[in-house]
Amino acid sequence: MYVFKLVKSYQKEFVLVVLASIVSLICNLGFAYISKELINAAVGKTNFNIWVIVVAIIIISVTKPFGTYLVNKSSYNFAKSFMIDYRKSIIDSFVLNEGEMLSSDFLNTVNQTTTKLKDMFVMPFLKNIRYAILFIGASIYLFYINKIIFLIIVVCSVLPLIIPQIFNKKNQKLRMDSIGENEQFIAKSKEITDGFETIKSFGIEDKIINLFEKLNKTNQKKLFLANKFNVFHMAFSIFISMLGIVSALVTATYLSSKGLVTAGEIGAIIQLSNYIVDPVTTIPANIISIKSVELEMKRIDKMIAKKNTNSKEHEKFKLDNQISIKNLSFKYGDNEVLKGISLDLEKGKKYAIVGESGSGKSTLANILLRRLDYENGSVKFDDTELKRIDEDDFYSNISLVSQNVFLFNDTLKNNVCLYNDYSQSDFERSIEKSKLNSVIEDLEEKENTVLGEYGTSLSGGEKQRVSISRALIKNSSFVIMDEATSSLDIKTARAIENTLLSLNQTVLVITHRIDESILKKYDKIFLLEDGRITQSGDYSDISYFNEVLS
Repeated sequence: MYVFKLVKSYQKEFVLVVLASIVSLICNLGFAYISKELINAAVGKTNFNIWVIVVAIIIISVTKPFGTYLVNKSSYNFAKSFMIDYRKSIIDSFVLNEGEMLSSDFLNTVNQTTTKLKDMFVMPFLKNIRYAILFIGASIYLFYINKIIFLIIVVCSVLPLIIPQIFNKKNQKLRMDSIGENEQFIAKSKEITDGFETIKSFGIEDKIINLFEKLNKTNQKKLFLANKFNVFHMAFSIFISMLGIVSALVTATYLSSKGLVTAGEIGAIIQLSNYIVDPVTTIPANIISIKSVELEMKRIDKMIAKKNTNSKEHEKFKLDNQISIKNLSFKYGDNEVLKGISLDLEKGKKYAIVGESGSGKSTLANILLRRLDYENGSVKFDDTELKRIDEDDFYSNISLVSQNVFLFNDTLKNNVCLYNDYSQSDFERSIEKSKLNSVIEDLEEKENTVLGEYGTSLSGGEKQRVSISRALIKNSSFVIMDEATSSLDIKTARAIENTLLSLNQTVLVITHRIDESILKKYDKIFLLEDGRITQSGDYSDISYFNEVLS
């Protein structure tokens, strides 16, 4: 099934592999034929002039490496196309289906697993194509020379082809166990690097090292078991194949003594036997390899098949009047997190949703960001239901300022522009409004300063300003800030929120921090308690603040 799918997806590359394999076959059979005539010439039993044979050998000797080059080149191009397309599909799926795959699983899939599929599926498949062509060509020529010897070698070739079918399911299970164990190993390795500070501060280095050692041993054991059958089968195939060659040579020697086979034909038989034995030895092992990763390929294809549900029939994003939420409810399983939420956000105004942890604030933000799908209630941008808005257009018009601002290991300018082709004037306008220009002035290379991995050269507040600049440069209509200042000191947090309050865009801030000097500046505040809006209005209207601060 997957083999046919592979051929269908890369028809041009597949045809080139077949043509290159045929060129290589012609060179190999030509060499066997010329070798036969050369040996026959040595014993005076050829109709060809010796110089004609020598010239033919020279031509084939020059052509054969070219045929090998064509085979390798066409196979490389096939594998390259597969890797580029497959990795792109995996990355597209990861982006479009956010949250459905752990980052460690994604890294393992896009790097190690795709490389494994190339090495254990694509390349073995291409080798089987080449070897199948070689086997067919050599068999036809050997059948032409002597039918008895042909039958001996073919009979000895059948058994290695049957074995993979017998142990296929067992081998697949071992391979999937190995892949699963490897994913756990990578996930735990990522935990160790991410939790380095915790490991050091609590003095659990020895325990973590011991845990890692156990996982490493288990990982290698699973890998050994997955490869053990391949090694056994290869050894068995070589034994049977050598038995076939020896039997064929003994028979050929006997027939030669009876004058039924020439010395040159024995030389050709030796050559052709190799061209038959090599495929018989290699093809079954490659089939085992291909079968062993089919389940993994099926898993990845299932993941890739989750297409973007965005439709051309969806409407364009528009926010000319207001965002209206009516009777919105949401559950995580049986746990109802939002319970009949209703609120309106007018264009250009600034709003805050205040609530304690677990009140449903971030769930509401994630629904507005289309990270969570809702079934009960309505969320409309002007008169258009959120679900009906074109996804690409939606994300080009909204921005998130989050607590954890991701920064690429690149220049500050590229981190603001996010590799889009914005004008210098747009860039300068965004950094000025976000107050990022003062940060840039202190950087050695200014806007071209490389920030380092995860932006380690910037403080938390400076990272938030980068995030605000991103929203400004793409001229977002709606900006959501979800607990972005919770880990910042009060002075920095106020500076960030004051920057947001000065924007022309519609702004919604999610926070649990009660700062009277800042909250008084919002047009409206919503108090969210246990999934419900219990109070709303300006700061003086919310009695909850007096209760908490008293």
